[in-house]
Amino acid sequence: MSRWVYRLPRDVAAVVEADEVHPADVYLAKLPTGPLYALTGVSGLIWTEVAGQPEAGLVERVAVRAEQKPAAIEAQVKAFVSELVSLGLLERRETDTGR
Repeated sequence: MSRWVYRLPRDVAAVVEADEVHPADVYLAKLPTGPLYALTGVSGLIWTEVAGQPEAGLVERVAVRAEQKPAAIEAQVKAFVSELVSLGLLERRETDTGR
């Protein structure tokens, strides 16, 4: 059995800041020369739920943290993740679960 996960590419650096005021501010940079991306608010929240996590259940995880219904945000979440992949800030990989 396999599953899809999203991972940080080797040529991208990430810094995540989270506190009570800003639940997820994420700063990404393509190495070695940039550009630098700042993901704040919902975009940072999506990043924290997708990076290094299984693709399955992504929309539901974001919906819980954003206090939204999955159906209301599904299209936007998937579009944003696709944009991150197209920019080279995430990569989608298949992993073997060994089952």
